[in-house]
Amino acid sequence: MRRELFRAREIVYMQDDRPVLDGLNLNVFQGESLGIFSVSKSIRNALVQVLVNRIAPASGILFLNGVPHTRITRETESLSVIRILPRSSLVSARTVWENILVIRRRRHFSFLMNPAVMRKQAQSLLDEYGLQIDAGCLAGGLTPAQHYMVEILKAYVMGAQIILIDEFPFNFTADEYRKIRQLMKLIQDNGISFLVISSHMEAIKATTDRIAFLSRGKVLRIFCNIPEQLDRINRMVSVLLPSTPVEKNPVEAVKKERVCQVSFDTYTGQPLEVELYRGEITIVIDLTRTSLKALSGDGDVANGSVSVNFNRTAGDNRNGHVRPHVLAMSFGGHDQLAAGLAPADNLCMGVYRRFSTLGVIKPRRIRSVKQEFSEWYENERVMEQPDSRELSRRAKAAIVVYRMMLRRPDVLIGRIVSTNRDVYTYQIVRKGLLDLSAGGAAVCLLLSGTELLEDFADRYIMITENGIHYNVPYERTADMDGGVSWSAEKEI
Repeated sequence: MRRELFRAREIVYMQDDRPVLDGLNLNVFQGESLGIFSVSKSIRNALVQVLVNRIAPASGILFLNGVPHTRITRETESLSVIRILPRSSLVSARTVWENILVIRRRRHFSFLMNPAVMRKQAQSLLDEYGLQIDAGCLAGGLTPAQHYMVEILKAYVMGAQIILIDEFPFNFTADEYRKIRQLMKLIQDNGISFLVISSHMEAIKATTDRIAFLSRGKVLRIFCNIPEQLDRINRMVSVLLPSTPVEKNPVEAVKKERVCQVSFDTYTGQPLEVELYRGEITIVIDLTRTSLKALSGDGDVANGSVSVNFNRTAGDNRNGHVRPHVLAMSFGGHDQLAAGLAPADNLCMGVYRRFSTLGVIKPRRIRSVKQEFSEWYENERVMEQPDSRELSRRAKAAIVVYRMMLRRPDVLIGRIVSTNRDVYTYQIVRKGLLDLSAGGAAVCLLLSGTELLEDFADRYIMITENGIHYNVPYERTADMDGGVSWSAEKEI
């Protein structure tokens, strides 16, 4: 049976006469890593300050090894819980071995220090815990992930019983997360526990054993971080994650321009006919999962099961009407990037020619697209990677979505293979679809369930075993996730 190392019991913390932490109960076992997810910055900050003994709760008590953990006067004397900040606390102008060992030696008033011996000790420690870092290099030359790994090792050397990681970043590569997790597990084997507090579930999933969900100052649920619990974890995130409200244009105020009509074969035998309008998003929720087969894995229309009739033209030119550009694609089913290519090349694949007619690389266009993507994705590190092998799932989805936007389709027919696969990937897809429709594209999205849907579409259509239901109100989509009939007239 695992021994309980830390417990918070009925913690209440008030701020501006309102409870930020309201009856918080939490426990941490020895040698485990516990992730704490909260979208509220005030709750996360209050929890961190209470855990590191910076502030005293209004009521409740903390226990460490079964003994009440009372507040102390000098923060430097509290080594039971050591906090790792989002910004690095390492001295950039000092070497790695100095950052790890010298400060600790000075705490114990050991002024007989041999630099050569201490560097050798630090390098042996780095090698023991699998960190491929030179102890003699300057801390300012480390990558952000290496900064975190050195800080974790430093906290362990300083004697922490609990290492608290505050706001773990979400933009590390899969390989960086793997190395950090390996280091954490080696330290956990020595009886040290970790607390990872963040609003980014991707980082929590990659580094913890259990995940606690906080809302309104209380713990709602705690799940083991195992594949069998992934659906429940993602559903909890979808409930707590705030969504950006989308303003919809009233049908009466805007004259809709019909672009085309799409027809799908369905299990019911009744064809699904959807008229798509410029600037609108139509979501088809297929609970029978039959019309989803209309799009193959790479997004191509399969076996003629989807037919597009161009009832209206998408634009005019001097010679007459032109047909709209129709793009079909799939989100989340498989990796659509070439692993050996740089992210910028994957981003522009099929969008523009990398070489001119004379075989000269066009760097200006590459730089422009990289900058535009970094501003849209709000992360510059993705475009700096040498290849696409170690990109996170979220970064890969963002590249695919932005590449779709660069192709500027008039009509997009897409599907999300599994809506509860990854919440943050779903949010990126949603953002791209909204930006695409705001530019005038007509979007038709196929889904197989209602777990993570948000009310951002103009129309919802349900396919159940009872038939096809047009113009279903968003509030009723979840109620129909079982084949319940809904009486709605077919759109004219």
